[in-house]
Amino acid sequence: MHALENASPALKASDRIEYGDISDPKVRAFHEQLSPIRKADRITAALLVVHGANDPRDPVAESDRLVKLLREKGREVVYLRYPDEGHGIGKLPNRLHMYKTTADFLERELAAKAPGAAGQ
Repeated sequence: MHALENASPALKASDRIEYGDISDPKVRAFHEQLSPIRKADRITAALLVVHGANDPRDPVAESDRLVKLLREKGREVVYLRYPDEGHGIGKLPNRLHMYKTTADFLERELAAKAPGAAGQ
C-alpha cells in the first residue's frame, strides 16, 4: 500500500487509472488484502528479493520490511539491495551480480528439491 501512497504526483495519477483510487475504502481494502506483507507467514520457501534503493515506484522500505519479517520467522532470504539502482537493475556490474546470484540461488534451491536429493 505504501507504494501507492508515497508515489510521486505523476505516478499517483497513472496509479489511479491502473489500480483504482486508494482513497476509496473498498479499493483500499482490496489492496490491503492483496499485500504480500499480510501473507508473509505463509511463505515457507527460500526467497530471493532484488530491489533498487532509489526505486520511485516501489519504496525499498517495503522490501526491507518483508525481508526483516521473514528473517525474524527463521525463513531463508537472499536480499540483493542495490543502493545505486531504481525501478530496475540497469548497471552492468549490478546486473551481472544479480544474474549470478539468481542462478546460484535457483541451482541450490532446485537441487535441494530434486528427486533423490538429501531429505527427499
